[in-house]
Amino acid sequence: HGKLHIAELSGKEICVHEVSALKGKKIILRTHGRNMEPKITELIYQTASLFENIEKAQLWLIAIKLHKKRYIRDQIQMIERVIENNNPLDISRALDYVHTNNILSATDFKAYLDYIRSEKTHKPELETKIIRLNPLSASNNTQMELEPQKSDLTDYELLFGNN
Repeated sequence: HGKLHIAELSGKEICVHEVSALKGKKIILRTHGRNMEPKITELIYQTASLFENIEKAQLWLIAIKLHKKRYIRDQIQMIERVIENNNPLDISRALDYVHTNNILSATDFKAYLDYIRSEKTHKPELETKIIRLNPLSASNNTQMELEPQKSDLTDYELLFGNN
C-alpha cells in the first residue's frame, strides 16, 4: 500500500498520508490541527507575554511542560484561546489561583475562568431577616390564643396493645 502526497500547486509538499487497505477508513494525523511552526520554548514565552504577570506565567507554563511533556503544545494552544476570550483582570486572578495551587492543566485554568465569570453573573443571595417576637406584646395575641391539638392516650394504648 502506498502513500498519498499532498502538495501545493508550486510543488511544495504539504503532507504525506499512508493509504489504508481498508475501505472507508480515516487516516488522521494529529499534527494537522497543531501549530508546528514555533518551538515549544518560543511558544511558552509567546503565551506568557499574553499575561499581565509574564514571569509568573512563564513559571506556570514551564511547570505544565514538565508535567505534560507530550501534550504541552495542546495545553499552550488551549491557554492562548482561553486568554483571547477573557478579560485581563480575570486572567490574572485565574493565573494566581492555578499557580498558587499548583494546578497544571489548561482545562482546569479554563474551568476556573468559567467559574469567575459565573460568579459575576450570580446575584447575591438575599439576607435573612430575623424578627424577634415578644409573646407578651398585644400585637401577637392571635398566636397566643391558638391551642395545640391533643391526642387521647387510649388511642396509643390500643395501638401498642397495653390494655
